[in-house]
Amino acid sequence: MIFSLDGDRADAGMPGVAVVIPCYNAASTIGRTIASVRAQGYPKTEIIVVDDGSQDDSVDTVLRIAPDAILVTGPNLGACHARNQGLQLATGDYVMFLDADDEIRGDYFRAGIVLAQARRADLIFTPLVRMSGAQVISRKSEIAADVTPEDLFESWLGGVQVNPAATLWRRAFVQELGGWNERTLINQDAEIVLRAL
Repeated sequence: MIFSLDGDRADAGMPGVAVVIPCYNAASTIGRTIASVRAQGYPKTEIIVVDDGSQDDSVDTVLRIAPDAILVTGPNLGACHARNQGLQLATGDYVMFLDADDEIRGDYFRAGIVLAQARRADLIFTPLVRMSGAQVISRKSEIAADVTPEDLFESWLGGVQVNPAATLWRRAFVQELGGWNERTLINQDAEIVLRAL
């Protein structure tokens, strides 16, 4: 359920990070998503995949490539419901919500957690690159290193938005918010971030 680098006592006091991945008919992409999480090499990482009623081989794919991940299956109730299920199971101090076709790169967890702890931040935003195959569609990295909720809200109104794949949350903060709004069908990431602000 939790993959770690066994025997590394230096990492014993490090905060944990949970990666919640809602999955719906994502057999062709979920493997890359999970591989990108593992490539972080962060020793206290838990991967939680919530299958949202997939009708393809998503569940079998997860069982085959990540037997150590937490896997929850159920009927199709939407991504927000799946994210909330994963949030309930998460034990890490921090949580990230990745879609089943997202990938993360760089030293995301270690750098993000160090920054979150140093700044006592509830949210850490990182640059986001949107791609189609090997082609870069857009880059979003306009958010400053330190930003107040008011500044971020103003930026958001001006078009600077942050995707869940580019956000690391303090888990207790997301829980205080009440998690994801399961009645929201579009702009789900905007709804939770604006509520957080």
